[in-house]
Amino acid sequence: MSVLSLALVTGCSESESNGDKGLGSQDDAPAAEALSAAELQKLLVAKGDVDGFTFSAVDKTEFPAEKKAITGDEKCKPLTYVMSGLAPGDAAAETNTMATEEKSPTDTASKSLEDLTEGEFEDAFGDSMNINVTVVGLSSYDGDGAEKTFKSVTDAVAACAGGFTAGSGG
Repeated sequence: MSVLSLALVTGCSESESNGDKGLGSQDDAPAAEALSAAELQKLLVAKGDVDGFTFSAVDKTEFPAEKKAITGDEKCKPLTYVMSGLAPGDAAAETNTMATEEKSPTDTASKSLEDLTEGEFEDAFGDSMNINVTVVGLSSYDGDGAEKTFKSVTDAVAACAGGFTAGSGG
């Protein structure tokens, strides 16, 4: 959630330095105009930005492709959207990428399966399944949309702090 907060706060302040092009701010005289998906893509974290991670397109078969697939308590949906890799609120444009941790081979990786003890096999198998994968999203909003979205997520965190149930399609 702190990353989302930082992204929304950064996005709001970006509009102040970009004139009327940005994610929105109360201080803008004209309504802020949302960035396009192509403009967002240029700003999204990518190869070379973070050591130890590779970046690839989000596999839409593993994550919901649209908000209508999300089920659960309405007051928790903004939080569910974020957890599902979708932009919360009514984003004018959004883009995302999947950041996957690059892993260094372990000592057991150089051994054949037949040479591993049962404990080494279990450790190697567990280690191969232990990887950090994060969906990083960037979204843009017209007018005061970023502020409204930030508030909806903040409200959802408070309302759903005790736990909640959500789903996506099947």
